[in-house]
Amino acid sequence: SPLFVKFSKRDNIGALAVFDYDNSRNYRFLFSQGRDLYMYNNRGNKVEGFTYKRAESQVITTPRHFRINSKDYIVLGLKNGRLKILQRNGKDRIVINQKFDFSKNGIFNYRDQFSFTTTKGELMQISTSGKVSSTNLSLSSTHEITGSSRSLVAIDGQILQIREKRMSLDYGIYTDPQFFLVNDKIYISVLEGSSKKLYLYDSNGKLLPGFPILGASGIDLADIDGDKKVELVTKDEGNFLTVYRLE
Repeated sequence: SPLFVKFSKRDNIGALAVFDYDNSRNYRFLFSQGRDLYMYNNRGNKVEGFTYKRAESQVITTPRHFRINSKDYIVLGLKNGRLKILQRNGKDRIVINQKFDFSKNGIFNYRDQFSFTTTKGELMQISTSGKVSSTNLSLSSTHEITGSSRSLVAIDGQILQIREKRMSLDYGIYTDPQFFLVNDKIYISVLEGSSKKLYLYDSNGKLLPGFPILGASGIDLADIDGDKKVELVTKDEGNFLTVYRLE
């Protein structure tokens, strides 16, 4: 049955994070309101075993779950600059004393490290042993970035960076970099907002044949029908979903 939870109006509700720790569909739903955190199970009940119910400062990143070397990590950033790395039960798994100036981008797993950028365009990475390292990516404060355990994708104005390769794009407003691994092949998509065009690249930064295509949103990319061919789903300006097949 539907779950309805009433909250006070003092703070906005943070982004919803959905965890499936063991790929068993035993979902956990975690979200914040200001400093308060709430975790529910897929029956709509509070998970009382999750003990991190009030943060030291407002939660400003969407909580993420990562499994690295058979260990679970729940990671989130706070307004006071702290990075929290928790166990499943909400207790600290790694304590990081350094404070960070988080960019608007989320936290991701890049090369089995907890990774994010600062407003100064630095890539910060924390290993599972708690070691902090930084790399200057020479990005502006308005950049967008995402990554996976193998690749890094960033958009900064008209510059698209895939791993260490940087390329110039035609003039436009590019957003929503997305990374996909389907059938052991890497795909990277970006959206040009003013012309409503979607671009899809391979891991070497080569634009795939037939692109750009019209689209008004980010995409999902998967082998929908199990035929070893990849389908792309996007929304058009009329709020209809369009499905493309990559041949």
